[in-house]
Amino acid sequence: MDFLSKAIFKSSSVPYKYSEETRVHGSFADKYPHAWTIYNATSRSDDSPATVFVCDNATVRASSGPSAQVFARHMATKLRTLKLPGIIKFKDFYESPESLTLVTEHVIPLYLYLESHELSDDAIFWGIHTIAKTLALIHNTLSSAHTNIDLGAIYVNDSGEWVLGSFECLASEQEFSQLASAAAKPPGFLGPLFSCLPSISEKDIPRGRTISRRQMLDTAQFADLIAKILADRPRARAAIGAQLLAKLKSTRHLTPSSLDDFLANSPALSDSSQLAQITNALPTLRITDEETILAFLTLLDSAGDKFPHEYLHNQVVPALVDTFNSGRLSASSLHLFSLVIRFSKDMPSTQYKTLVAPLIVKQFAAPDRAVRTSLLQSLPDYIAFMDTRLVSDKVWPSLATGFSDTDPALRELTVRAVFSIASKLSDRILNGDLLRQLAKVQSDSQKEIRANTTILLGKIAPLFSQSTRSAVLVAAFGRALKDPFVQSRLASLRALSACNEYFSIQDTCNKVLGTLAPALVDSDSVVRKEALETFEMYFDKVKEHANELDQKQQQQSGVPTDDSSDQQQQLNQNGGESAAATAGWANWASSLTISVASKAVSAVSSSASSPAPSEDKQQSTTTTTTTTSKSPEPLTSHSSFGQKAVTKTTPSIVRKKLPTTYQPSAADNDAWGSENDDDAWGNGDDDDGDAWGNNDDGNDGNDDNNDTWDSPTTSSTLTSPSRVPPVSRTGPKSPAHNHHGALHLPSHNQVSATHKAPNAFAHAFGTAALQQSTAASRAHSVLAKKQKEKEEEEVEDAWDDF
Repeated sequence: MDFLSKAIFKSSSVPYKYSEETRVHGSFADKYPHAWTIYNATSRSDDSPATVFVCDNATVRASSGPSAQVFARHMATKLRTLKLPGIIKFKDFYESPESLTLVTEHVIPLYLYLESHELSDDAIFWGIHTIAKTLALIHNTLSSAHTNIDLGAIYVNDSGEWVLGSFECLASEQEFSQLASAAAKPPGFLGPLFSCLPSISEKDIPRGRTISRRQMLDTAQFADLIAKILADRPRARAAIGAQLLAKLKSTRHLTPSSLDDFLANSPALSDSSQLAQITNALPTLRITDEETILAFLTLLDSAGDKFPHEYLHNQVVPALVDTFNSGRLSASSLHLFSLVIRFSKDMPSTQYKTLVAPLIVKQFAAPDRAVRTSLLQSLPDYIAFMDTRLVSDKVWPSLATGFSDTDPALRELTVRAVFSIASKLSDRILNGDLLRQLAKVQSDSQKEIRANTTILLGKIAPLFSQSTRSAVLVAAFGRALKDPFVQSRLASLRALSACNEYFSIQDTCNKVLGTLAPALVDSDSVVRKEALETFEMYFDKVKEHANELDQKQQQQSGVPTDDSSDQQQQLNQNGGESAAATAGWANWASSLTISVASKAVSAVSSSASSPAPSEDKQQSTTTTTTTTSKSPEPLTSHSSFGQKAVTKTTPSIVRKKLPTTYQPSAADNDAWGSENDDDAWGNGDDDDGDAWGNNDDGNDGNDDNNDTWDSPTTSSTLTSPSRVPPVSRTGPKSPAHNHHGALHLPSHNQVSATHKAPNAFAHAFGTAALQQSTAASRAHSVLAKKQKEKEEEEVEDAWDDF
């Protein structure tokens, strides 16, 4: 870049910003000899895009002679005064002794556009048709000729429209005579300035009037342009008409009317083509009668995708929005609105917010169910272009009314739409109003809506706060597990499986496992199988955490991890923290029930002060182990739930004082009421119908018999012995205490059950579930099995495709 060009860039007289870095790569100076150097520019006032053409006088005189400067100035003058469709739009012109600066709308050369865009044959025909119409207007309306038609003279604007430039020789017969004289051109000069048209010579043009010869030269150049554009499109050439094109390129057969004849005999380039019809109808669409609009929308629906995206965004969609806002439409309004949503995809966000978003917000509030249905169905196509504040403040209030609509189809669409809109909602709505709405539709009369609601909760779980996930999700999934619709129960299990990482170990033990337990004996075999897999996944999580606690305790006590005897001795000295593991799951369940019913008891008198038990009762009495016994090994998967057989030995237990009053946790007092009866999800984990029943207090007498933890009196395994040994609060530690200080009074039946079935927990759940599953499988026919498999596949598809 020479000094003069640098001075131009720094000149404050040109209110546009451009530099060598914004120069159009591969411009005319590189590929097609030209008087102008092209730059991408922006306005200093509003940053709007523009294109700047700079003609450096010294450079042009050195390369093309003084005549090139005369023609360049003529182009600027002509473009400023010419008002025709299909040409570059003029913005400004600046002249100095060093250069000429022409500012136009933002455009790029056609040859660069074709390299960076994949256009259909119809889009190519539409572009060629636009140039042909512009050239015909120059010939017939202005009685002028262009005589510089080539790839370097065609540009594409931001709307994807092909426009004509390079007006250095555009003139009528009289104007051209004066122009050629000023440029010192010899007689017979027709206009080609540069070497971009080597295949056509002025000598090949038939003799006649100068203007006629120049127009015939335009026709020959136009035919040559088509051949270059369609060089690698044989089908497109065939559609235009290879013979017609060859005849047009043959200068021996040219006449002044050859261009009009060519367009009339080529359907692909005529006004009857689909894209040409749409383009011609757009300017008057707003004032057209509705019957004509319906025909136009049908044509646009079938052929609109053939247009470049830029044309749809900048020409078609604005015209449709303007027509829709006119308020004159009734039957065609829904069709028109659906096309607005369809063709505005991938529109620049700034343009979308100002043009389409206000229309969408307005229609969400409309009472027309057909329009709202269309909005919900197409929501994934436009929600990404709308900001969070607009969605939360304007869209959500109207969308939320769909949860209580009387039309089931609209309610289901509303539930499905939440998946797309959830990421745009504020935290207040997401963790508040949305959950209240979903709680309502989870009890919907339509079973499909209930199942989809559960699937939705599992899908959007990552968006909720941690407190919400802990307080609400388990209750919601637990409700779905009680749904009579099989797909709802399966959806709940899949959701719990997917949300594993969002529940802490405390939530897993206190809420999740209890919620899952009833599903292990579900009446449907598919549900039982899924429940078992989900339960084992969560239970493995608990076992892993328990092992980590053991290792941490051993490290804190300074005992080597590889000495089993020393580990057991240390654990015994520290209070026997592993009593539950060594006593087994059956003893654990018994101890839990009895300790709840015996909160006032904190100690048992030593065996020395008690009468000697009889021989029969000695079998149910726990003996104290010595300090040389081995510590319990980590829990492993020897059964359905990974529990090992339980030994009879019990370590010494350190008595701990039981709390006298219940202190509610933070979760009990949260806004969602997950531990009370006032929240939207019911009683959570403390109602009579949940997995844990109402057995939170063994003394209230309100326990029902419909949950997993029935009344203690219904199970012989959990029945306390009729006699209770004397209790002494001051006596020595007794093995009759568990590791929490709760009284442990095993019965004769308990000890027998422990010997016969070491893993009572697995026996109670795994064996029962297995027997029931086997009985159900034998009872079902082959047709029933296929139906179950089909239902499972439907749920898998619903979960994956939601």
